[in-house]
Amino acid sequence: MRRLLLLIHFTAQSSPPLGTPPSRRIDSGPGDITVVANSAPDTAVPASAQYTTTVTGTDTFDETGTYRLGEHTFQVTTFGTGDSEPSGMDGYQRGAVSWRIFEEATGASGIVTSNIEIDEATGTADDRHIVRLYLP
Repeated sequence: MRRLLLLIHFTAQSSPPLGTPPSRRIDSGPGDITVVANSAPDTAVPASAQYTTTVTGTDTFDETGTYRLGEHTFQVTTFGTGDSEPSGMDGYQRGAVSWRIFEEATGASGIVTSNIEIDEATGTADDRHIVRLYLP
């Protein structure tokens, strides 16, 4: 197994909240990758994430979706719950969540921690990820 530690910065686009409970679609990518430790894939490989955020409480949410890094496609599930709150700046929401990611075809897995700020007027999001991967 290879261990990788990456920082990825995405400028994401969020849909408006829809339904009951409210959920929104977030599309992130391409991402800017910084290798922090250990052998890593070519940092020019594409990185992207597409996931759905569903409100589960006043300030909590759950996320599911897909995370891509180069030739790897991971399924995303929330590790615990995500938390969100007003950022203190009018019109901005901030939040954080950790995901388990798993690629069934190879057994590759990891944990991603996301820290996000969303401009509620435009849906544009600044999304920063710490990615710890274990690749065969």
